[in-house]
Amino acid sequence: MKLKQGVNLDISDEIVNILPVVNAIYKAHGKELVITSAKDSVHSKNSKHYWTLNDTRPADAIDIRTNYFPTVQVIGIVAELKKQLGNNYDVIFEKNHIHIEFDKK
Repeated sequence: MKLKQGVNLDISDEIVNILPVVNAIYKAHGKELVITSAKDSVHSKNSKHYWTLNDTRPADAIDIRTNYFPTVQVIGIVAELKKQLGNNYDVIFEKNHIHIEFDKK
């Protein structure tokens, strides 16, 4: 597992705990997991990447790289992640990454 340069990996335990699962799925697909964003960068107003810009709570979301997979493979990876992570996690295929967030139901 690697971090894109500049990633602030201040993440909640709920995100830390799923990293081995996410990493294993990427390894099974022959690629290294790269986290491209956590508690950094610019995200939507209600993003789980941060609560407010000055908040000290850890992020409840990460973004992971997908550009080395064809779209059909990313769709399969998203399905695997949803199945393995369960209902308390939202897994969303965005334009150029997969967004994973803890969202207790």
